[in-house]
Amino acid sequence: MRGGMMARLLAAASAALLTGAAPAPLDVGVTVHFAQGWPESARATLTASGARTVREGLGWRSVEAKRGVYTFNETTSGAIDRLCAAGHKVVLVTMMRHPLYDGNRTAWTLFARKAFANYLAVVARRYADCLAGIEVGNEVNIRSNITGLAARTRAESYVAILREAYPAIKAAAPQVAVLGGSANSVATGFMIELADAGMLDFVDGVVVHPYRQDASNVDWEIGRMQAALAARGRPVPVWVTEFGKDFAADEDSAAFYARMVTLLSAAGVEQAQWYALIDQASFPTMGLYTAPGVRKPAGDAFAYMGSEVLPRGPALRQGDDHTLFHFRFGSDRQIVWGAPRAIHYAGPAVARDARGRSVPLPTEVSETPVIIEGATTLTFGPAGILADSLWGYGRAPWSYHARRGRAAELTLAPVDWNWGSFISHPTLRPATINQLGMVATGFKNSTELTTRWTAPAGGRIVALACLRRRTDVGDGGLLTIRHNGRDLASLTIPAAGSGADGVQRAVPVTVVAGDRIDFSLGAALDPKGDSFATRFQIGREGVDPPSC
Repeated sequence: MRGGMMARLLAAASAALLTGAAPAPLDVGVTVHFAQGWPESARATLTASGARTVREGLGWRSVEAKRGVYTFNETTSGAIDRLCAAGHKVVLVTMMRHPLYDGNRTAWTLFARKAFANYLAVVARRYADCLAGIEVGNEVNIRSNITGLAARTRAESYVAILREAYPAIKAAAPQVAVLGGSANSVATGFMIELADAGMLDFVDGVVVHPYRQDASNVDWEIGRMQAALAARGRPVPVWVTEFGKDFAADEDSAAFYARMVTLLSAAGVEQAQWYALIDQASFPTMGLYTAPGVRKPAGDAFAYMGSEVLPRGPALRQGDDHTLFHFRFGSDRQIVWGAPRAIHYAGPAVARDARGRSVPLPTEVSETPVIIEGATTLTFGPAGILADSLWGYGRAPWSYHARRGRAAELTLAPVDWNWGSFISHPTLRPATINQLGMVATGFKNSTELTTRWTAPAGGRIVALACLRRRTDVGDGGLLTIRHNGRDLASLTIPAAGSGADGVQRAVPVTVVAGDRIDFSLGAALDPKGDSFATRFQIGREGVDPPSC
């Protein structure tokens, strides 16, 4: 009987995806920690935020203080009770260990796994009308979050927990989504390992926490992960139950938020939760609000995007220029950022910044996102930047290569592992290229890493390079810019402590279609600690290099 029920549940869960139904608008909520002692005053802040969905925890050991006896009261579950009473939908995160089972290690024996499943079923039944989903485990790609005997076979042990939990939860509350694979970062390799162990048979969605310094390419990373999982079983929704960033300046948070939610929506994500509602001692800049309840720029963006932009429909990218981020939400909202070029409007329009404040209609695109309200058509003039290694990371006309001495050139490709993917080769690790830079650590001074642009057409261009040291150790290196293998310029990257951590260069050159412009980085003498932030661009002649 369980097998028949499982088949029906899986068929229902994947029906919408398999029919090619368009994704729903992105609903963004927040993470809260009332169960961990947040003050009750923060509930007024939560109400003011307008968040519909919240992510909160519920302690297994609190609810089940005695084996098989489940107690729900103010002490054990009051935080969830009040969220539900206030009308919120809750994404409930659960830890997979208990002092009464398997020595407070991750549930591994069948007895402990069934006890955990029984607990989740009781919770699902009690809060059936309130729960949006149950997230089984938290950031389980972190070693400390799967412990004991389960850690010996992490993927298989985690899937064994899901195998017991999924049917128990669905029998108790069929509408509650079971969420698995909770991972810090877009951990494609980790998800592949779980899928190969059978995870996709026991989840309604997978969870990632795409923490990052720059929003760029989060949609590309999620798309790669979705494709990898679909190839191993079936399409599966992606839930982003934590995302956010530490900010040096609060003002930066609104633009970051607007870019992130746009790209998440474009990737088909329908549920996400910002981390967190308020500033905390350990995360003093990540809140939408200060601890006393004062709304911050990120909170402004949360309110504006959540009420006036995201509900109009999923973000649909306009065009395929990787240096222009132009998305449409429904018929009367657009967001634009990217490399400078003129903007033209056909029809009345109003412009707002990421915080929802009225601004003059921009005449030129910039890296600061602007939202255009109104059913207007936007057209754009030619861009000064033709290609950008950040915005076009991992895609043509960029490619990635390495060479050791006089050996044949290696072509590099994305490497998927237990954390975010990067570009490298099995023989080069830990030397890597990622969207923000190159890590020279681990390769000898006879090895070069190359980011290559292949010209899709001919003309006069300028190769633009910016490098900045990301660590306070290392003896530097050498960046060489080449045209079809011929050296055009070299930039010495200073050693740590030299007082000069950044270098930049603009090199004009004439190319024909198929020509190669290489930005090749080699370490100096000792590669230890050599990690560099890099940004390479191809511009029209006269464009200045990016700021280091």
